[in-house]
Amino acid sequence: MNNIDLKRLVLCLTVCMFVACETTAPPENGGTEAGENAGESAGESAGESAGRSAGESAGESAGESAGESAGERAGAGESAGEDAGEGAGFEISFGGDDGGSVDESPTFDPSEPLPTPRVTTLDPPEKIAEPGEADIDSSCGGHYISEVRGWVVDELGEPMGGAKVQLCIRNFVTGALTCLMPKATDREGYFSVPVSESARCLSSAALRAIVPRVAFAPIYCHGDLTGETGDGILRIEDPIVLYQTRPALSIDEPSIEEGLHTVSLLGDVKLDLLAEDLYGPTVDELGGRPIGPTDPGLCFLEEGDDAPTIDGIYAFAPEGDITGSTARLSFANIAGYEPGEEVQIYVLGNLDCSIEGQEEPLEEGEWTIATTAVVDDGGMLIQSPEGEGLPCLSWFGYGPAEQ
Repeated sequence: MNNIDLKRLVLCLTVCMFVACETTAPPENGGTEAGENAGESAGESAGESAGRSAGESAGESAGESAGESAGERAGAGESAGEDAGEGAGFEISFGGDDGGSVDESPTFDPSEPLPTPRVTTLDPPEKIAEPGEADIDSSCGGHYISEVRGWVVDELGEPMGGAKVQLCIRNFVTGALTCLMPKATDREGYFSVPVSESARCLSSAALRAIVPRVAFAPIYCHGDLTGETGDGILRIEDPIVLYQTRPALSIDEPSIEEGLHTVSLLGDVKLDLLAEDLYGPTVDELGGRPIGPTDPGLCFLEEGDDAPTIDGIYAFAPEGDITGSTARLSFANIAGYEPGEEVQIYVLGNLDCSIEGQEEPLEEGEWTIATTAVVDDGGMLIQSPEGEGLPCLSWFGYGPAEQ
């Protein structure tokens, strides 16, 4: 059974449950990331469905309304999920409530023009600054984090209640990747993600913020572990910003010979891809939008001498993986590169993104070189070479080719 079959098996077996996925080694060939993807998808589905239909948490309302205990339902789901996890090379553990207090997810009208992003004028929610209560383990050689707090806003700087935030951390000693259950933001956009005691000694942390089934581009943020305050709380004072996207402008029917769809998106972006290679969304569901590299809340942009130069950014929603091939990419040369100039294309690691020939999937929230594109002779378009392009649909960035 291949990785794609395993992903679908796990997704089927874990539907209607929130999950946390663990692996005892860095993920290989997307196997472990499949567990994260399945767990997150199942969790989002359960949480949103239960929230809308009963106004209660997924861990409580479904069982109560059906006249069965949450424990019985969780026990059955856990057994099936563990069997699937063992076959896929990872372990699945289950939980119930997602901790949210907002019944409805934010929405927007996709027929309206995109709003102009602006920096929020609000101060961070006061709950972020409250002192922590956990005892600090001084023997941890890494970073001891018992809880992560922060807040989420939209591109207009308004708080986003009902968004979901998931924390993925690497154990300092074992290198194990643990993705915790998503937590919902409250009406102030505030979230708190507690870390179980066994996973608190860590080497890195990354956050993923989304709005399930609404076309806000998922965003990935690396927690700055250098700013610890000594009480075990990682506080993210700068707001995490979620951006609206828009549906594809057109989707060309594939030719019989090649079978490639050409998807045209906002910003003169075009993707050539095979529908059967797209894992996650269908071709008809694809959308996206350009975002300026100086727009607020782009927490994945790196700083420092080793950081890539990013002149432009593009976000896709829903996110998805492209298996067995890549999506050839072309887009408008708004940065003003010279005809024939080479342009580096970067892809942002998401839940399940790997590059052919690399043993491990891309680290979530980190830029990796996907390909080198070239400006056409007219200086109007930037296009990746034949057979090369994006290995997954999350965010892509571009800048001058490395010298």
